[in-house]
Amino acid sequence: MPKSADIRRWIGLDIHKSYFVAVGVDAEKQAVFGPHKITNDQLEEWGRSHLQSTDAIVMEMTTNTYLFHDTLLPLVGSVIAVHPPNVRLVTG
Repeated sequence: MPKSADIRRWIGLDIHKSYFVAVGVDAEKQAVFGPHKITNDQLEEWGRSHLQSTDAIVMEMTTNTYLFHDTLLPLVGSVIAVHPPNVRLVTG
């Protein structure tokens, strides 16, 4: 896992039952992609083509959290799942 200084992009995922929305920003808070709406069955393919080992992912806890965590963790520097009321604390 990269150190926090190695993280270059922050990726936010809004996960729904059959799709998710992804948005990415860099250290200057400039958009690097998104919002992208992707069906959940395309998660692994999307991750391999859009994510980097120096990315940090933040997503809110939902029924699909473990699927997303386990699929994306090998591709990025970190994956953080946040209790929905605390999302604002993390993203601020």
